[in-house]
Amino acid sequence: MKDDETLSVYLTRLLELVNQMKGYEEDLSKGRLVQKLLISLTKEFDPVCYVIEQTKDIETIEVQEVLAALRGFAQRLIDMLRAPLRKPSAT
Repeated sequence: MKDDETLSVYLTRLLELVNQMKGYEEDLSKGRLVQKLLISLTKEFDPVCYVIEQTKDIETIEVQEVLAALRGFAQRLIDMLRAPLRKPSAT
């Protein structure tokens, strides 16, 4: 994943590559795809990647489950950046 690339654009590009590989009859296991996906993300996704690696079986987890976790995390990052900074109230 490129630093200036959104998660959505990256995932689209990745899934197109996977489909091309399947077209050439190259076998890519679910576990191998998940591993490649997790190691190719930028550092901002390290926390969610770590949680997935520590709590899920990489060989059996569904790719869609990983994608959903990544999209949810990306949305939280966007929401945090958009939210106005809250100043502590003086009491």
